[in-house]
Amino acid sequence: MTENSGLFMKTINERFHDTIKHVLTERRSFIYSFIPLLFLLITGIISLYFHDTFEEFDGIMLVLVGREIFAGKGYGGWTAISWPPLFSVIVGFLDLFIDGFTAGKIVSVLAGTLILLLIPVLARELGLEAPRGILLVQLAVALNPLFLILSIIVENHQLEALFLVASTILLIKMINHKHDITHQLDHATFQDAWRQSPTREAWMLGITMALACLTRYTSYVLLPVTLLTLLAIAQTSSTVRHDWQRIARRIGKLTLLVFTPFLIISLPWYVANTLENGWFLASSAHLNIGFAVIEHLHRRWWWKTMANYGSLLDIIKHHPVAYLANFIHNILSLPGEFIYLMGWFLPLTVLSFWHGLQSRKTKGPFIIILSILGLYTIGISQAFYLDELFIIHIILLTVISITIPLKLIASLPDTTKYDEKSINKIVSNEVWLAHLFMIILLLLDIVIAPREGLKLDNNILLFLIVYFPIMMLITLAFRFSRYEQPKHDVRTMNSFLIKKKNRMQRMKKFSSRFSPFSSSFIFLLMLLLPLGYSMGSIVYRTTEYLEKQSEDNGSLANFQEVASFLKAYDPNLSEKYLMAGHPGYSYYSNAKFLKLPSYFEGTLEELVYYGGLNQKIIDFSPKYPSHPRKYPLIADYLIFNRHNTKFLPRFRFLLDPSSGKNDLPPSFTLIYRTEDVVIYQINQNLLFKNV
Repeated sequence: MTENSGLFMKTINERFHDTIKHVLTERRSFIYSFIPLLFLLITGIISLYFHDTFEEFDGIMLVLVGREIFAGKGYGGWTAISWPPLFSVIVGFLDLFIDGFTAGKIVSVLAGTLILLLIPVLARELGLEAPRGILLVQLAVALNPLFLILSIIVENHQLEALFLVASTILLIKMINHKHDITHQLDHATFQDAWRQSPTREAWMLGITMALACLTRYTSYVLLPVTLLTLLAIAQTSSTVRHDWQRIARRIGKLTLLVFTPFLIISLPWYVANTLENGWFLASSAHLNIGFAVIEHLHRRWWWKTMANYGSLLDIIKHHPVAYLANFIHNILSLPGEFIYLMGWFLPLTVLSFWHGLQSRKTKGPFIIILSILGLYTIGISQAFYLDELFIIHIILLTVISITIPLKLIASLPDTTKYDEKSINKIVSNEVWLAHLFMIILLLLDIVIAPREGLKLDNNILLFLIVYFPIMMLITLAFRFSRYEQPKHDVRTMNSFLIKKKNRMQRMKKFSSRFSPFSSSFIFLLMLLLPLGYSMGSIVYRTTEYLEKQSEDNGSLANFQEVASFLKAYDPNLSEKYLMAGHPGYSYYSNAKFLKLPSYFEGTLEELVYYGGLNQKIIDFSPKYPSHPRKYPLIADYLIFNRHNTKFLPRFRFLLDPSSGKNDLPPSFTLIYRTEDVVIYQINQNLLFKNV
């Protein structure tokens, strides 16, 4: 009985090992879903149990306008000139079944998970086939703190990143299979071409590109990159480079394949935006640029000065030097931004681009990636940097930073056939140059373009003090590993040569400890150190973010108590307008929202209906509904907290109306008060009687 049991267990054990081996070899794609599923589980838990306050200003506005879309009120106002409607449409639809906060988080979590599922496809298109290496790429992206945070909050950045990554993959696939594409274009009709692979990737690109552009306007950088890629594909064969008719036919077919689905999907929004705002690409991007450029007017920009500028051309025309200075300042501060956002992967990025652009196989994909990131950077550098704007940079650069070094390790020649000292010399020289380039960029960032209020970022200090010296010592050791000194007659050598020989022998003795690992050990260390940094950073930065989100630095003070009080106080609150500095009060109390105007220069009575403000400013101000039909907009309730006193210091007495320093207008009635926040009910009849 025991013998049979042992034989049975042995058989089970063998079958188990055979199954595992089969999964890891024949079905490698299965293992690539492990990290995304784990990421989905972790972000889901964080979203449900730890990120419990809807404090994202933009996210709340996107959810509120999503509700309006499905209530038949349309998509307009402040939200419509800030972003295209896709995120709001998706969240608004889900909001019919679950609350908007949860709906928005589901979209972000799923977008982050799908990006991780696309990472293996991108890595393979860049030439990395090793399953362990691809898993390492997935892990590095998942461990980035910003990637995790954007996957748990209600914003449209992660959704845009998903479609940008998908579009980048399709562009790279097309350039990698350009010979097959041109062959099909030459020998197939347009009706047949769209069904065949890889030409069908062209219309798939049109779909993902349209979805990206319907999420955020920054994704329009894909259009010029796509056009240049199609032109490069059309001129693939050397025999047709001067056959302009054939090139024109190829370009025509490719353009139809890509831009037909793009226009079909985008056309409804173009029509709606033209009818609402006068132009199919109308947006408020120039206002963000003006806020950054016109520095001396920052405090009054959104609520006064912006009314004087109608477009980007107006800003450049009146402030050309300030516009250029702001742009240069942003470009010079990029190294510090990337050290903060990517950790210690940045030196690997420099090495990877150096090798990727030199290799014939990866040159095309790297030019595509560089073009997308370059145009994206130029676009956002005109205004100001927010961390979330760099999420696509983080994803693509992290993939590159690991893919190319792993390929280099695999391609290093066998040290039994080649001189290991020569190999180590080449590798160490490249590492030295990459880090030297990094130091120069960081010095520019520190000396020429210091960040506002922060001369030297802690992450830059860690890089300079910890990572850089470690890598230089390791690189120096490998530089001299297995270095054989020529034999000399000591008696004929002078004291200088004797000292030099002794130094080299000590260096040889020190570096020989590393020599069995060869040059690949440098790259492995350059991967492991950033991964370790990311693991510590993701815990610290995520915990810090979650701790600070409960009241959004005071702008959402006592929001739960305020919402509960207002719901009990006014049964018809859903039809009332609530003026506050943060839309979270409106979301939780289910009231219509009016943004409290910062740095308002009028009277307290005028404050609650935007009295004296330019009509353009009133139209632009964040509000619910985003498409109001009546003017003036008058608040039924005013919520004022300590955070608002930073922008409206002369109304500080609202927190303590009994102080006697100022008399409240008779139209204002205090109905709720704590140490941090007060609520006033506005009697509109008395308000305009006094005015």
